[in-house]
Amino acid sequence: MGYFYSFGDALALPRQSALKWDNRAFDIRSCLKDKTKLDPVYTSPLGALFSADCMAVLPHIKDAVVDTVFADPPFNLGKEYGENCNDQKSHDEYLKWCKAWIADCVRTIKPGGAFFLYNLPKWNVLLGFYLTELG
Repeated sequence: MGYFYSFGDALALPRQSALKWDNRAFDIRSCLKDKTKLDPVYTSPLGALFSADCMAVLPHIKDAVVDTVFADPPFNLGKEYGENCNDQKSHDEYLKWCKAWIADCVRTIKPGGAFFLYNLPKWNVLLGFYLTELG
């Protein structure tokens, strides 16, 4: 007589016990400077994910409390992202805007933390130099 396992049975096998999902949520309040209410779109025990204008969120985050920043800003190509985004700034305006949120991101990152910036090479060369200036 053989054994047949359904998908649900397979998940219950002893070797799968280490894969249990931890439902505790990260408490964002410990990272805030003030009592501003920020609503993450996703939380896990490891952190929180926001879908918002970073210029509205970053000022409320304490210094040196973030492990990783992944930034994927608009590339300033004139694309339509809706009424809350201007993707057609002048060269100087775009760099000024990027430098403002980058400086705030750097402020929030812990020593040894990571900053990933996804953008066009045209901008990343200039923004990479700015990051070097920040230290």
